[in-house]
Amino acid sequence: MLQARDGIDYKQLKKSFENKHKCHFLKREGLIKSTVLYSHDKRFIIKIISTSEMSNFIRIQNEYYREIRERSDSFLPKIYGVYQINIPFQATVNFMLMANIIQPLIPGNL
Repeated sequence: MLQARDGIDYKQLKKSFENKHKCHFLKREGLIKSTVLYSHDKRFIIKIISTSEMSNFIRIQNEYYREIRERSDSFLPKIYGVYQINIPFQATVNFMLMANIIQPLIPGNL
């Protein structure tokens, strides 16, 4: 929904995360632990999320998208989707794909 509104398609996402480009990882420790991957062009963010974070977003997604649709000046992050990858015999990874709304504030050498 937001992807289409923002003119984002599969080709753009693929180009931003292609292996030939260096993506940037950020791992935070402390009270708020998180792992974040910035696309090489810093347009997109993938945030690893817990199962409870994923469940909470799914629970509120209708209200979230209504707010984003009705308020173009909202400071809420633009979440393009939540996904789950199951790696057989290893792990399940939940992640959120977002637009980087603070892109101009990210230094060149993350």
